[in-house]
Amino acid sequence: MVGSWAFGSGGRRLLAALAAVSVALIVALVAASRADALIYWSGDMGIGRANLDGSGVDQRFLRLDDGADGIAVDAAHLYWTHGVFDSGAIGRASIDGSAVAEDFVTGLESPAGIAVYGGHLYWSSETAAGTIGRADLDGANVDPDFISGLDFVEGIAVDGGHIYWATTGSIGRANLDGSGVDESFIVGTSASSDVAVDSTHVYWSNSFGANAAIGRADLDGSGVDQSFIKTDPAFSPQAVAVDDAHVYATTPGGGSSPGVARANLDGTGLDETFIGGSGFPVSFGLAVDPTPTAPGGGGSGDACAKAKKRVKRARIAVGKARKKVRRADGRSEQRKAAKRLKKAKRKLVRAKKRKRKACARTAGSAARR
Repeated sequence: MVGSWAFGSGGRRLLAALAAVSVALIVALVAASRADALIYWSGDMGIGRANLDGSGVDQRFLRLDDGADGIAVDAAHLYWTHGVFDSGAIGRASIDGSAVAEDFVTGLESPAGIAVYGGHLYWSSETAAGTIGRADLDGANVDPDFISGLDFVEGIAVDGGHIYWATTGSIGRANLDGSGVDESFIVGTSASSDVAVDSTHVYWSNSFGANAAIGRADLDGSGVDQSFIKTDPAFSPQAVAVDDAHVYATTPGGGSSPGVARANLDGTGLDETFIGGSGFPVSFGLAVDPTPTAPGGGGSGDACAKAKKRVKRARIAVGKARKKVRRADGRSEQRKAAKRLKKAKRKLVRAKKRKRKACARTAGSAARR
């Protein structure tokens, strides 16, 4: 048969080698893209940035007339909030610092935190009648009262399923469509001014004196650790951000210079002077470039779909195990069937957890005040 030689043992080895080279190239491209990623901070003079290793600090990357409060970034643009009372606005610039539009969205009331996810911008209003607003990425369809009736909302974060926000003593959460508002999703925080989220955890700043720390909890609100990363009270964390390797926080500096702190995702390796030094501005917001996804699939959407299938299979297995319990004849068989049912239920719980993590991965970083 013509061409059948290509699928012999030699052909299979060639295809395997080509596949390995392709995978290596994809991994290298993603790694290189991540190496070029940046961290951004906002303050009275505008927006600064640096490489993720702390080098290449540029405190004047974007000089802005009104300064910047909250900040967020996606693959194409930087977004920031500025202004107070009813003269607040959202600014936007291209990721290279060009095409600056300080009044991209106007007429907002004391906007504070900002996040970007999917096709929308989300922002918080730091007022007694606190709200969370939403608009399309092109600035259209502005809804300043997307979620209303909140109390002095500051930082905000968004993932694939929920909106999170920080207030003085709690972290709130709602569904992406604005329903299911829970202002006490996580309680007991200490002067928390910001919140961040990744595929497995929620993080927040505890900024009050002796309680100074970065807190952490699971995405479902369990496993709360108010002192996950304990900091020196003089370096009380303010804004927080997270990527696939580190947790970052801005620090007012206390008796020393302000800056950006960094720790590993497991809470170890805290460096409270990661970026800073003489003349570093007090920073209100923090954002990290989004983690790239390897081309050709394998991203969060694929992982989410696979995880949903695993949950479906696990549910079917639980159903079958229940039937066997009902049909079991005799005490010994019933015990065995009950044991199998318990095992199937545990697998279902694990599958659901993995699904939540897989489906919560964001296409863009949510970073905010």
